[in-house]
Amino acid sequence: MKSNLRLLLLTALLVLGPLVHAATVTVSGTNGSPGTPGNPGGPGGTGSAATATANIAADATNSATATSGNGGDGGPGNAVGAAGGPGGAAGSATANATNTSGTVGPLNLSATANGGSGGSGGAPGAGGTGGVAAAGGNATASVNGTSNVGSITASVAGAAGSGGSGIGGRDGAAGAVFSGTAALLTGGAGNGITFNTGGVTGFGGNGGNIFGSISGNVAGAGGAATLGATGTASANSSVIVEARTQGGSGGSVANGFGLNAGNGNAGNGGAASLGTVTGSSAGGDVSLIGQIQGGSGGSIDTGSTG
Repeated sequence: MKSNLRLLLLTALLVLGPLVHAATVTVSGTNGSPGTPGNPGGPGGTGSAATATANIAADATNSATATSGNGGDGGPGNAVGAAGGPGGAAGSATANATNTSGTVGPLNLSATANGGSGGSGGAPGAGGTGGVAAAGGNATASVNGTSNVGSITASVAGAAGSGGSGIGGRDGAAGAVFSGTAALLTGGAGNGITFNTGGVTGFGGNGGNIFGSISGNVAGAGGAATLGATGTASANSSVIVEARTQGGSGGSVANGFGLNAGNGNAGNGGAASLGTVTGSSAGGDVSLIGQIQGGSGGSIDTGSTG
């Protein structure tokens, strides 16, 4: 009986091969609570930060996703002349996926970070002033991998948080910044590198809109986005590195909350940039693509109240 059991276990191992457990780490922050109505309105709560790190050397797959909390909206003023409360701060998001042991492969690495939105300022009571809006939360994502026994496929993605809206004579808050990096290295023939093939993966946060604006008010500017990547193959292997970023859109001058759009200015779009984007191979094909797209400016609505 024991001999048969050993034979069954051996057969199962031969069929299944070594078991590899994927390191998938997902972390989400909590949202801030909205401020309470009052005279003045209460402040919005702070969204919590989120950090996700996947780094298990024995694993061939490491995936990290971090999404931070949104700031709470400020409480509205609930009396004539009452000020709205300030919006709560957004949390930042950081995601890192790493496998630099060099002894496992092929590797699949991905890191995604999404920053929380800033809280909007509270709406004012009649004749009052709106609350101050809060900026969005930054997002940072990175992958680092080394494999001497297989190829590497990796990606970095995410979006920074949007700025909160300004209501009743307040400016909109700025969108936050997205930044991403990748450092990938393979050894041995035929162990290629593929990074971020496809469309845009890194986005700056959008600027906050403004409602019921007055002359001199400005909607929030879009946030910047940057991405850099390095792929190095030390043997006859292909290297494909693509990096595409887009700045956040500027906030708009809009009607809403029972208020006309007003006389404020729309926000500028955010800048996009590339860090170091390089690829090299000792004998293999190398393909590099870098693309940047600035964010669009906001619009101005001259229509009726919302």
